[in-house]
Amino acid sequence: MTVVNREKCSECGSRDMDEDEARGEFVCNGCGLVQEDKAIDINHPQGRVGEGAHNTALRNDVGGNKLGSVIDRGEARKLGKSNLTRTAVRAHAVKNQRAKDIMREIERLTDSKATQDAAKALLNTGFVNDNSVHLSADDLGPKPGNQMRFMHQESKNATYVIRCSAIATMMVLSDIGSIPYRIWKVDARANGIDENDCLKAKRIIRSRLDRTVLKGLTGLKVIRNPAMLRRRALDAWSERLRLWVHAQGISGAQQFLDWVEEKRKKLDMDGDGRLGQENADMLMAMIATVALSELGISEVTKRAIAEDVFMLTVGGVNARLKQTRSHIEDSES
Repeated sequence: MTVVNREKCSECGSRDMDEDEARGEFVCNGCGLVQEDKAIDINHPQGRVGEGAHNTALRNDVGGNKLGSVIDRGEARKLGKSNLTRTAVRAHAVKNQRAKDIMREIERLTDSKATQDAAKALLNTGFVNDNSVHLSADDLGPKPGNQMRFMHQESKNATYVIRCSAIATMMVLSDIGSIPYRIWKVDARANGIDENDCLKAKRIIRSRLDRTVLKGLTGLKVIRNPAMLRRRALDAWSERLRLWVHAQGISGAQQFLDWVEEKRKKLDMDGDGRLGQENADMLMAMIATVALSELGISEVTKRAIAEDVFMLTVGGVNARLKQTRSHIEDSES
């Protein structure tokens, strides 16, 4: 192939193209889209003959994706499966297969009907190109508008991207209050997904959602009260701590939990307290860590509190405690 500089890609706007003279194709290096409508694939693996034979492609022509999505041609080329014609790529894209794969992954992660319905609405907003068409919950739209290409560039396969996108979708829904607060790190770690990838994907989805909400083009329920959102987050972490403490069979468990809860209320005050600027997980981790020493509990370690309950590093919690411990110890009981 030779690199050419021609008109912009109709998909991503890039001018960086590869020209395959044998096939008569121009392929965008930015997103992998074939730019020529009449490109003919003379090496199609099905070996069919006759009119339109080269336009027929099986979904499993693109390997390496256990969840079955084949809409990303750039990914297909990396896998050495670049012999799909533009017609075949378009046929798959019309089905919005990536968004449907993400939806199936969300259904695997949660059996909550409310969460699934909210996810469909968000996928309709975040993974289609045309926001002017308001689609029903059963029709996720004509084409994904975002395929998280930053992960493809890091050689993450389609299964990984879909699972990360599913987790990020629920992160956004949790952040805006459309679903109960979700401790997303549990999902990420259980599925081997890098937490930084989840955060990047969340920012991308949230950015698109914010623009759409401003236009009034989404039916999602959005909570705009920061204090309410913060209470939901703190309540979720409090419940996780409660379940963990009782599972450990700690003596004086209720006294410990009551101490933590009292400190939380006084130090946070719906975000207006002395430590109201701390992230919900970090605030709870710091209070619980101080509670161990204040109440003389030796059955569990600070590391267990930080890592097992709040999924933070013990070093990170200790570093914050150097600046905040006096506030926790001195707050009125």
